[in-house]
This record gives sequence, structure tokens and C-alpha cells, in this order.
Amino acid sequence: MIGTDRFALEQWQALDELVAKLRKRYPSAKIMGHRDLPDVHKTCPGFDVAAWLAREGNVPEELVLDPADTDT
Repeated sequence: MIGTDRFALEQWQALDELVAKLRKRYPSAKIMGHRDLPDVHKTCPGFDVAAWLAREGNVPEELVLDPADTDT
């Protein structure tokens, strides 16, 4: 999830599945974006990971890339 602040719905779903698997495997791990690490001055992944986690994987519509905007 790099390079933008909006992603295809399938990407969000894949992220949700990956995080669920990783949480089972590493239950005490803290999940955060690159931008949340100390002394990192980046904006990736382009969304607030903590807020996304708090919404239990529900993604605000403005963060979902419209399929018409992709080069497929």
C-alpha cells in the first residue's frame, strides 16, 4: 500500500486479510504505517493505519480508488 492515498477495493480487502493473518501469528505486534515510525518523515502508506484498524477494516469511500481511474 504505497504510492497513493487511494487504493482499489481489492487492495483494501487483501490488506485486511493479511493483517488478520499476521495478528494471529504475532498477537503482540503493533501494527502501524511507515509514517508512524520514530524519526520517519514520510506520508506512506497515505492513510491513517490506526484509524483504519479502529474501523475494523471498513474503508471510507474517499480512500477507495474508482475502477474508472485505473489503467487496466
